Amino acid sequence: MKKLKKTPSGSTSVWVGQWLHRKGYDLASCTGLATPLLSTETDSIGILIRRQNKPGQQTETVIPHRRLFVGTLWFKNFKRGADRNNWVLEVYGEEYFESFQKLGKELWSTFYVSVEVKIILEEPETEMLSSDITPI
Repeated sequence: MKKLKKTPSGSTSVWVGQWLHRKGYDLASCTGLATPLLSTETDSIGILIRRQNKPGQQTETVIPHRRLFVGTLWFKNFKRGADRNNWVLEVYGEEYFESFQKLGKELWSTFYVSVEVKIILEEPETEMLSSDITPI
């Protein structure tokens, strides 16, 4: 059995976040708030579908639309059954379940951990923007 490579920082979530980004996903918090690539350890990673620009379309002139928030990968959450050896991949949207089952298998074969894929919502959510958060 291959051993899991360690990243220089030793942070599994940072490494997995970079891996997901290379796979074509954008990252978010577990609430759908878009985040840059992770630099510190976290208990979960939200998954956004990247916007696709049409050929010839300039991004500067396009009104930003919210991306689809289609899932969360949990590394540690007792209530959800996630821990360092058993991750949980929650899926938001039935149409993403099959592709996330494949993603779960890829995570298993890459990181050597059990990944349980669960459909949580029938429809995807939309990303949250920082302007959505109201100060208390």
